[in-house]
Amino acid sequence: MRRVSFFLSMAALVPAGCATNAAANRALPELSVASLSVPDEATAASGWSEVKLDGPRRQDSDRLPDSESPWELHLTLMVGERSLDEDDWGSFDSPTIYGVELDETSSRSGNGIEAGVFYTNEERDDVIAGIAGDVEVTTYEFYGGVRHTFRPGQGGLHPFVSAGLVAEHGRFKLDAPGVSEADGELMVGAYARAGLLWDLTDRVRLGVDYRYVVSEDLKVFGNDLNNDHDEVAFSVGFAS
Repeated sequence: MRRVSFFLSMAALVPAGCATNAAANRALPELSVASLSVPDEATAASGWSEVKLDGPRRQDSDRLPDSESPWELHLTLMVGERSLDEDDWGSFDSPTIYGVELDETSSRSGNGIEAGVFYTNEERDDVIAGIAGDVEVTTYEFYGGVRHTFRPGQGGLHPFVSAGLVAEHGRFKLDAPGVSEADGELMVGAYARAGLLWDLTDRVRLGVDYRYVVSEDLKVFGNDLNNDHDEVAFSVGFAS
């Protein structure tokens, strides 16, 4: 009987406890995001205030516009004239040069690289090794180096300077009655260059430059020909 009365007394306390919890819950103020961001009299009295949670923002200057590239790439076509030692090269001392070049330059620093090839071909009646006949002189020059362009990424005029290494192959061919001979050699050297570029449009530029090459002698038909030379070239370049 004592156990029965104990359980009856506990069962009577359960509704009372539920009623007490419900009253306590009704007494608590309703908390929500809105109550935190828009304080009312209740939240002001309780000390709640608005808190802004803003993360770090990336500065606009930290990235380039999508349309702006940090590098400028050009394909350039060149034509000009080479000046060689007249005493060694005779009537072949001023050949016409034709060239193709690729260059890539930083639009911020102006530093970049360049690489290209020059070609010459001259043919005329001449005398080589005491034999008169048709003489053809052909050269292929490959070069590559570093370049600095002033005022990159801006319109107008752009002076530039560059320097690098060259590898050139020179070939003499002699055709005469009963004689057909050819001789050639590979030479290496270095060059220094200075020029001026002008932006005709956003994608087309014109240029003129001077280049000086110091090279090994060309040895053909038993003769050593001084291959140091000057070049002046005009160019038209196309942006990629």
